[in-house]
Amino acid sequence: MNYIDRVREVQKERKDRTMQNEIFDHLIKVLRQKNITLLQVFEEIDDDRNGYIETNELHDLLERVGFTINEEQVFELVKTMDENTDGRISYHEMKNYLVSLGFDVESLEGDPKALA
Repeated sequence: MNYIDRVREVQKERKDRTMQNEIFDHLIKVLRQKNITLLQVFEEIDDDRNGYIETNELHDLLERVGFTINEEQVFELVKTMDENTDGRISYHEMKNYLVSLGFDVESLEGDPKALA
């Protein structure tokens, strides 16, 4: 890989990371505004109630809350969170990813009334 290609790759990674931070920053704000837990949001995204968030479920949610995001970007986001590479996100994986971004996940769990 030449220098120019590597610079483009790094710029894309930065842009993707910024977008991911914006998505989850928005998600955390919604959690706090609606006084709901992280688990409740996870269950809301998990349309088919199989205990996992698939790419299409995440894409639908992000579009509903106003993000303009294409399927490739959502796939990259899922791939980033997917620790065991099974193509879907468990609650544990989502929680770990939020921690890796620096969010205080512990404050978003437990009794919803405690989030106020």
